[in-house]
Amino acid sequence: MPASLWIAGYPIPLFALFLDAGVAAGLALALMLGRRRGLAPAAMLDAAPIVLIAALVGARLDYVTAHWAEYAPAPRAIINVWEGGLSLPGAVAAGALALWLAARPLRLPPSIALDVAAPALALAQAVGRLGCLAAGCAAGRLVLPGSRLPALLLPDSTGALAARFPSQPVEAAVELLLGAMLLVLWGRRLPPGSVAAAYAIGYGVARIGLEPLRADSTWLGPVPRAVWWAALAVLAGSLVLARRWRCAAAPPASAGAGRRP
Repeated sequence: MPASLWIAGYPIPLFALFLDAGVAAGLALALMLGRRRGLAPAAMLDAAPIVLIAALVGARLDYVTAHWAEYAPAPRAIINVWEGGLSLPGAVAAGALALWLAARPLRLPPSIALDVAAPALALAQAVGRLGCLAAGCAAGRLVLPGSRLPALLLPDSTGALAARFPSQPVEAAVELLLGAMLLVLWGRRLPPGSVAAAYAIGYGVARIGLEPLRADSTWLGPVPRAVWWAALAVLAGSLVLARRWRCAAAPPASAGAGRRP
């Protein structure tokens, strides 16, 4: 797959095209789901640029932090986002926080807004991840002859072709499946915040399982940074889900409480 699509003599990076397509697909799904929950489309469209900018900043800062040795000699390169270097965990964390903070001023129930965003985010990830096939980001680890792992001739971020585990399409398929499962949960009208918590648990578990098959992991101690993040996501999602269900299961206050006999 070529890295760029040439239009009128200008190269258009395929990674950027898939990323934009993912954002568009995710936003369209979020608007559709939000409308069914009574969320104002105008308010959701107002929230979208806030969330996207926060996600971009979070993705860049997380990547720069993980690769600080490359940026320390020339810190100005930090703003050169067009050169590549984004981290999905940073984007998810910053985007979710921005949506939570922006929801109330925009008159959106925060928990419901996050529930609406969860399946949309999974869809956006699935589409955007395919752009890494051309860019070589999230490249799979090398597959040696005789290994039982599936392999395709794919590039890494330097463009070097080799037999690699096809991590990008596998992750895209897992994210698409996660999105479908979240849509099923969303349709069951669970306690607010449950779908967002399920996303955190589902994607966290998936990332923990798939990270060992990638070749571009950055490490924090004996464990890849993404696995630390994924473990925290699973823990946070589990705590939120437990709290939501505990509150939903609590018996309502007696209608006659406080009345004199």
